Amino acid sequence: MKNKRFICAVTAILSIAALSSCGNVGSGSFNSDSSSESLTTQNETTTIDESSSVTESTSDKSSSESSAQEITSANSDSSSSDKQQQSTSAIESSKDDSSNSSAEISKSDTDYDAILNPLLTGLNEVDKLYTTFIDMSSSEQFIDSTQLTYSKVTDSRFTSVSDVKTFVKQYITDSMLDSNGRYSQFFSSSSPLYIDYNGALYVRSNAKGGDFTWTNTPAEVSSVTETSFTAIKEYTSFDAPEYMELKLVKTDDGWRINNAQTLYNYSSENN
Repeated sequence: MKNKRFICAVTAILSIAALSSCGNVGSGSFNSDSSSESLTTQNETTTIDESSSVTESTSDKSSSESSAQEITSANSDSSSSDKQQQSTSAIESSKDDSSNSSAEISKSDTDYDAILNPLLTGLNEVDKLYTTFIDMSSSEQFIDSTQLTYSKVTDSRFTSVSDVKTFVKQYITDSMLDSNGRYSQFFSSSSPLYIDYNGALYVRSNAKGGDFTWTNTPAEVSSVTETSFTAIKEYTSFDAPEYMELKLVKTDDGWRINNAQTLYNYSSENN
């Protein structure tokens, strides 16, 4: 009876042991599957994260490339604009330099004495005519209504008042012949120096001296424009230096003296 109970006890213990072993095996398999699933999920998560990172990296790269292109384009436009402005400035500067250079060359190349000297020679002749240093006949005279005596001109260059006007206007303008001009008495309506009488030219005596002895000292030129300039020229009077200011203008017929006046107490720049 005791043996039978012992056998039953051993059998029960073995059964319990067997059941415990089966439970452990099942638990281990479950844990293994769970671990596998966890690993799979982690791998998938890692894959998604990597894919997302790659996408984000690609997007960032694309954005960076786009920004780089925009910056390059902006720099290119800016550079092109700068180059265009520099080119425009260079052209304008070149024009200014060319304009300034041309003006300086034009001024430096003009020989004002070459313009002035023939007119000064002519002015001498004009002044002689004005002071009646001209050939005339003392035997052929007449007295006008104002009791002025006129003598017949014998200088072959002049046979009429028109001849005299043509001659003097080669050197001076009408401004010097009008009522306020230096030579206002040439053809004055009240008491002209020259008149036409009986088909010939007559002159009344107006001896005042005249003629200028110009020196070789270059003229002092100022107030230069394309159509005018002022010159101060030295001449001698009783062996003493004198100075005359002459204003010249360019007319349709060439350069003419528009005004001339003696400068008193003038100190020349050439002295």
